[in-house]
Amino acid sequence: MSSAPANNSYTHDALVTISGTAEIGSLLTVSLNSIVVGTMNIDISGLWALAQTLGDGTYTATATATDLADNVSAASNAVTFRVDTVPPAHP
Repeated sequence: MSSAPANNSYTHDALVTISGTAEIGSLLTVSLNSIVVGTMNIDISGLWALAQTLGDGTYTATATATDLADNVSAASNAVTFRVDTVPPAHP
């Protein structure tokens, strides 16, 4: 379900957009490090995106979708990424 950020990637930007695709009409639940950070209804495009401002650290994102019949999907493949906003020290 999740297509961004890429697995095992890193960013220097604290504002991270997690995105992907899900079943049209479903209710999507997005979690970071097993904590729910957002839910949204999936429109006719099937696309979704959730922007989060994060502190430095390593995060694992997963998502589940609940369809109109209240069937909950298994969690998506986990996507792990690192946020590092601290520039390296000068030599």
